[in-house]
Amino acid sequence: MNLDPKWTRFVLIVLGVFLLFQAMIAFKELGTPSVAYSTIVVSGEGEVFATPDVASFSFAVSADSKSVSEAQDTVTGKINTILKALDSLGVKEEDIRTTDYSVYPKYHYERNNAIPDGYTVTHSIVVKIKNTAQAGQALAIAGDNGATNISSLSLSVDDDKAVMAEARDKA
Repeated sequence: MNLDPKWTRFVLIVLGVFLLFQAMIAFKELGTPSVAYSTIVVSGEGEVFATPDVASFSFAVSADSKSVSEAQDTVTGKINTILKALDSLGVKEEDIRTTDYSVYPKYHYERNNAIPDGYTVTHSIVVKIKNTAQAGQALAIAGDNGATNISSLSLSVDDDKAVMAEARDKA
């Protein structure tokens, strides 16, 4: 079998370039330590049980009106009533946080045409109750005073660092 010298030269050049790149990659990785040689892996398991001392929940108040200011006044009035009642329950101001305040136009449709029909204002708040025995009362306050959506009740440990440290010690 007789090989064409042009093809032989071409194949040798391509092979040479390939080997050159492989050598460059190998030299580049030569000074980099392998993760397998410089890593210590330790695993453990520690289980700790803690009684929740904080309850939190979210609520929203929404109102529809022909004007933004009317809807805002309605929402603000209901929010202020709820916050005043929560204050009388002992909930501190720093444990109440607004998470969303939005204003959206409302429309009704006639023959595939959107016709403006007023506005919807929504104010969403998250409340932290440091006395979990009062969580039910706080939910009732929000519901009885105009909250249109109450959700995400959760119980947790307020300062979980000590609990985490105990779990790590057991691990």
